[in-house]
Amino acid sequence: MIYVVKNFEKISQKRIDSLYDKLPRSIKKKANARKGTPSFRPTVMQYYVVKQHLNLEEGTDFSYNKNGKPSVKGKKPFSIAHNDDILAVAVSTEDVGVDIQKKIKFTQKLAKEICNKEEFEKVMNAEDPALELTKIWTMKESFAKMKGVAILQLDVKNILNDAKNCMFNFKQEGDYVVCECINHESTEKKPRKVSAKV
Repeated sequence: MIYVVKNFEKISQKRIDSLYDKLPRSIKKKANARKGTPSFRPTVMQYYVVKQHLNLEEGTDFSYNKNGKPSVKGKKPFSIAHNDDILAVAVSTEDVGVDIQKKIKFTQKLAKEICNKEEFEKVMNAEDPALELTKIWTMKESFAKMKGVAILQLDVKNILNDAKNCMFNFKQEGDYVVCECINHESTEKKPRKVSAKV
């Protein structure tokens, strides 16, 4: 399930400050690194969105792997992404990754750097190449986050060759594309075909 939160500017500074003061240590450290940027409010709020959907006790902190993938022992897998002033949180019973990306400014050069041959043809034949490229990129990012690795540690062009047991879900929020990648590898559910269609 994907949860998208936006319009953080509508939350008063007093409320943000109060929520910030109650953050567990690891989240507060991340928020401190983003003070004065548009990412500060989503970083503060990410904890409360996860807390609500995982029914966490007050003060429960996240653990992180070496690449920054968060988890809470004994709770469902989740993933967090934000871009500018919009936050996406994915929660699943299986390994999950989420990415959010503002619609990419399309160039053929960028598409060739990101896409394998089949994906590049799909982008070039799309009604909206920029949107299609953004969807493919968010699929790749959400897959890497589901695996708990940095995308640059993988073969970016061919990363989705390893996603045969994954299901991708999309949401579009204005100019933003949100993609959730759920791994069905360890279950008996039949995986859905990988698709970049909303």
